[in-house]
Amino acid sequence: MVNAAFEELSADEKECTLVSAVVCLDLIKKRRVSLTTAVLVGVGIGLGFVVGGGLGVAYGLHYISGWQLGLCALAAAVIYFLVQAIVRGRRIVYRLDHRVTEVMGRPFTDLMLDLDRRQRSEFSGPVSVCLKLAIPSEIRRTQRLDAIS
Repeated sequence: MVNAAFEELSADEKECTLVSAVVCLDLIKKRRVSLTTAVLVGVGIGLGFVVGGGLGVAYGLHYISGWQLGLCALAAAVIYFLVQAIVRGRRIVYRLDHRVTEVMGRPFTDLMLDLDRRQRSEFSGPVSVCLKLAIPSEIRRTQRLDAIS
């Protein structure tokens, strides 16, 4: 038993869940996450120092202390990293849909998208907002698959 929610799924839905998990892990494993993450954080920190320096020039250098510049750099790095993580996550979802369609066929992918839609509707609040940002809607994913086909 994986968990109670998994046991409530039909046999086809269980197969969809397992196949999508395996394909997703394969897609993630092929990416160089550690190098990409280091580059993204480095660019974000550099961007933060540029923004902080720009603020220092705009308001006079005596108004921006070292800790404020560092805090600005950290905030810019976190925001930049989160945006990049969302963009990369959405790309992985699109690749997942495309790969599952290649391997298992379009009816299987349609069942997977329907299951995803039903499971996402169970969440609310901040989790729902995060899911909406990180995972494209079923309609958008279907449009992307239609454009490829």
